[in-house]
Amino acid sequence: MEFFLRIINITSDYVAFYMTYTLATVKQYKKTPNQGILSPGSMVVIDMTRLNPTAPQAAVVANEAVYVNSTVVSKHFKTSAITYDLFNKPETGRLVHKMTLPVTLAATSGPQSWEVTSLSSLDQQVSSPV
Repeated sequence: MEFFLRIINITSDYVAFYMTYTLATVKQYKKTPNQGILSPGSMVVIDMTRLNPTAPQAAVVANEAVYVNSTVVSKHFKTSAITYDLFNKPETGRLVHKMTLPVTLAATSGPQSWEVTSLSSLDQQVSSPV
């Protein structure tokens, strides 16, 4: 099952993002890209595939989710410096946002799309599948 996640940086800051998944299902996802840096006002579309959904509802692990972790970085921050620890063990003073996107699999005739319109903790929104 393929779906797309669009992340738009509506801030005037550079924002690093890193995707994680429910531990029990991490090997069931293929994604491109998994991490990156968004310049102010930019957007990225992440192509995600959940592998082997033979029985959609039965295949979903309880509380299965995709997580988008984000933090403000400097203009010269390198993509190679984006690691799990940047978000899991942030240095003092670094604010990390974590958005949880619950996974619900349902039979459909075409791809579903989720849109994340903001990574700000005050403006976090997820729209329903279209």
